[in-house]
Amino acid sequence: MVSDQEKSAQESRQAYEQEARDYVDKLAPGIYNYEYENGRRYHSNDQGSYWLPNDEPEIHRLNQQHHCFTLLKGGKLHLAPLPSTTLRILDVGTGTGIWCIQMAQQYPNAEIVGIDLSPIQPDTKPSNVTFIVEDAEKPWSFPDSHFDFVHMSLLHGSIADWPALVQNIKRHLKPSGILEMQEMAISELRSDDNTVNPEQAYARWCVYIKEAALKRGRPVDIGPYLISYLNGADFKDINESVYKLYLKPYPEDEFGKMIGAYTLVNVLSGIEGFTTRLFTGVLGWTTEEVKGFLEECKQDLTDPNVHSYIKLHVAYATKEGTSPLIKHQESAPNKVDSIEGYRLLATVAGVAIVISGVLYALRKR
Repeated sequence: MVSDQEKSAQESRQAYEQEARDYVDKLAPGIYNYEYENGRRYHSNDQGSYWLPNDEPEIHRLNQQHHCFTLLKGGKLHLAPLPSTTLRILDVGTGTGIWCIQMAQQYPNAEIVGIDLSPIQPDTKPSNVTFIVEDAEKPWSFPDSHFDFVHMSLLHGSIADWPALVQNIKRHLKPSGILEMQEMAISELRSDDNTVNPEQAYARWCVYIKEAALKRGRPVDIGPYLISYLNGADFKDINESVYKLYLKPYPEDEFGKMIGAYTLVNVLSGIEGFTTRLFTGVLGWTTEEVKGFLEECKQDLTDPNVHSYIKLHVAYATKEGTSPLIKHQESAPNKVDSIEGYRLLATVAGVAIVISGVLYALRKR
């Protein structure tokens, strides 16, 4: 027999889904009128606020990146401590929707909403997940004090006013609500053995991508500022963890090598999409100049003698907490207890990538 609480939760989910469908019907077909540039597909809604493609190769890359970062954090979808009770969860900039889908499996009683500019999420999804086309930088369709947990990952290069966005999220959180953000400093290339130098092509790429992003008014080096944004919005109980994200499989330990391999494949498959539209449209390069430069970058990325990495910052905080103190932790990749554990996590990630590929192949077009 279905309890009143379960019935209420089901009705709420159905209302969310209907709201999403009504919203999409109102927007359609405009949101599906994609733009094509340099052989890649981009979203058409509010063109200019999101800089990466939204086509099949990018969907696969984003899913692979999600699994790599989940492995990096020890298999965790979030670091913030969440209660096991019924939750309202929002994923801002949900992309392919894979985080929402996996969270729904982990929290089957939660109501999970993912918002994004592009409707590229699969139709095949858990019943407690709803995807809505919505611009995070515009007024939201949700009531104030609505969500228990808001998650936001890798929106670098997409947001013009980060403090305003964080303040808006706070307004939509319940008093006990939690915000967790995950961002990198993608232009801050590092090495511990001085094998990175500014003359290398990929090091120059980092300078150029930062320049292009700043000219657009949407910076890419967001990770180091997460604590500042949370402090500025007067969040409490702020926690930050910082991870080394190896860009190639040079570490001697098997786990670090695995993270580096995942990242290298991800960067090599995505760098053309990261670069071409920004360099041609913002920096004034020709397509031929971009192609030639990217070949140099790929040579640097596959040079085993250059031991490069960047940092991934994960920060979470509560809307109303008990402590203004900030807890900061900097670490290497979050290792599991054994080699068997590494292989198990890698196997799970590989299976999940295959499953996600099947789901996206079956989605409506």
